[in-house]
Amino acid sequence: MLTSKRTHLAEKSGQVLPTDAALRSKVLQWLFFQVGGVGPMFGQFGHFYKFAQEKCDHPYPLARYQSETERLLGVLNTQLEHSAYLAHDEISIADFSTLPWVAVLDGFYSATDTLNTQTYTHVQRWLKDCMARPKTQTGIKVCSI
Repeated sequence: MLTSKRTHLAEKSGQVLPTDAALRSKVLQWLFFQVGGVGPMFGQFGHFYKFAQEKCDHPYPLARYQSETERLLGVLNTQLEHSAYLAHDEISIADFSTLPWVAVLDGFYSATDTLNTQTYTHVQRWLKDCMARPKTQTGIKVCSI
């Protein structure tokens, strides 16, 4: 439901979702990569890492979600090695949907050392570029009120 709202708003605004069929398809593929992989796996990692380590005495959940988070970071890193943004060289809805999940790994979850996030150099470059955008900073301020 949320993804359909995102795409509806992107279509309505005429921004961040290309009209070119090939580019649009690529953006939607990366958007659904976030929806089906990054969001659920990074979220589960964060839950077990930040909130449930003391409540769950079995190492499996944290190890499972940590390894999947690292795998997904590797996929993102490989993609970002070849383009400025996830789907192509212009920022898109896929970047805006993925950005918060990547940002919380070092920020809110404080998992920089655990995940070795600095080794994903292309992800770090992308994160820095996205976070430096004035409109991204405006959005962060709105959400933190």
